Amino acid sequence: MPERDTPRPGSAAPASDRARLRTFFLRFALGFVLLEAFVYAVLWHERWFTPYGALNARVVAALLRPFLEVQAMGVHLVSPVFSIAVRPGCDGYQASAVLLAGVLAFPAAQKRKWLGATIGVAVLLALNLLRLAALLWAGVHHPEHFELLHITVLPGLFVGVSLFLLLAWAHWARD
Repeated sequence: MPERDTPRPGSAAPASDRARLRTFFLRFALGFVLLEAFVYAVLWHERWFTPYGALNARVVAALLRPFLEVQAMGVHLVSPVFSIAVRPGCDGYQASAVLLAGVLAFPAAQKRKWLGATIGVAVLLALNLLRLAALLWAGVHHPEHFELLHITVLPGLFVGVSLFLLLAWAHWARD
């Protein structure tokens, strides 16, 4: 029986596995830094972000209108008792950067990378609309929980979903 290049329990990974892992992490880090730079320099620039933020506000207002008196006013979601503004950082871009950096760094076929990137970013952008809706809903009905949801719970959940999508995609896409 030929010997396989797999580690025994308690032993270190073979050099080739360590090299692949190091290559993945270096590519991931470089991709993430470049994508974050793009987010900060381009996507968060007022010229590009304001129309996107206003679109998010209009979609969220339309989603909530059957349940809540709300209207979109530019990048603001306004109800009679509470309002929020869709600003840079309220967009799903950073969670998308994590996902995209992982997809780009992972050794998989290009077709699977395109599919993972497209579906993953679409899911994250749609989830961000639900996050904005949840924040406005909380602000109207449970303002005492708004800050906790806005600063801690929903960002953590969002990053967790991004990592889950990346891992699920990587499991599916591995060659």
